Amino acid sequence: MESIRMRVSLRGVKPPVRRTLAFPSDIAFIDLHLIIQAAAGWGGRYTHRFDVDGKRIGPADYQVSEEADEKVSEYEGSRIVYEYGPFTADIMYLKGKTQDTDFPIILESEGLFPPEECKDLEEYFEVLRTLDLWNSGKTIREISRVIGVSEDAIRRRLYQFEYRGYKMRPLVPTSPRKGISKYE
Repeated sequence: MESIRMRVSLRGVKPPVRRTLAFPSDIAFIDLHLIIQAAAGWGGRYTHRFDVDGKRIGPADYQVSEEADEKVSEYEGSRIVYEYGPFTADIMYLKGKTQDTDFPIILESEGLFPPEECKDLEEYFEVLRTLDLWNSGKTIREISRVIGVSEDAIRRRLYQFEYRGYKMRPLVPTSPRKGISKYE
């Protein structure tokens, strides 16, 4: 089946956070939304919509063009913006031959998309700083002092990354008591 190649780039972050995707050319915008969700590791916590050259496309209950009816291929060459809660991504068609596929695939990946639990990019940058400090060998207590949030908040952040499969120093329980979930 003929395929489309697109690059999804999170706006407002450096270094870049982006995914290059290939998928069948006959998909609708609702499918593109689900593909982006999967590629970013998101699960549908926020509302979303697309802005395609000034036309808004999204869920039917938001008084925009119905995304299930609009085919992505009809807008080749258009400027597409994807809004998902506090996050905005630019979507760009990529020209040139791509492998034909019957299902969506990630061709290239760069950077870490923010966990859905982040309320904005500022919190995302703080989460990345937490991960960097953890991987540099700092303890949860040290990270808590540097960043200025509770040790429990640091544990939750690190758990989110571990759960999502990011390469990081492993979280190891330090308490031998059953039911205690302390990590250092």
